[in-house]
Amino acid sequence: MNRILAVAVALTATGVLAQEKYTNADLDRIYVPGAYTNEDLKALPPIEMQAAPALPLVAPVVDTRERDLMFDRLRSLEERRAGLARELAYEEKLVSRAEGPGGNSPGVSFFAGYRGKSRGLREAVRKEIALLDQEIAEARWQAVRASVVYFP
Repeated sequence: MNRILAVAVALTATGVLAQEKYTNADLDRIYVPGAYTNEDLKALPPIEMQAAPALPLVAPVVDTRERDLMFDRLRSLEERRAGLARELAYEEKLVSRAEGPGGNSPGVSFFAGYRGKSRGLREAVRKEIALLDQEIAEARWQAVRASVVYFP
């Protein structure tokens, strides 16, 4: 309890001192060499404004070839991912068909144990989809960071 009280007193004193503000009237008591007063600043001539830029502005040039290459790469990665997602959905549909209603396999020999037979393929497709997701994220990040606009 004593510690909390000591911290509260210290913070209160710090807060009171932090509110102190100085005005031009305080400059009579405090001498700072080279300090300007408001009267000194009012006596200065007005600042001249520039009507036109000193150098003509150069229009930026957009390198569309590099941008188009980035978009093509991103589009091809997304198409590959969509194809793999369709393949995975097809395999999952076959697995659910193999189990039949109520978890029983139909009498067709092709479906006997299909879930176990296709497990490796489904895991490989999931892994490839995850890798493509990472590659797509990296390609998007590179497209954002790439300099496709430059000034000649």
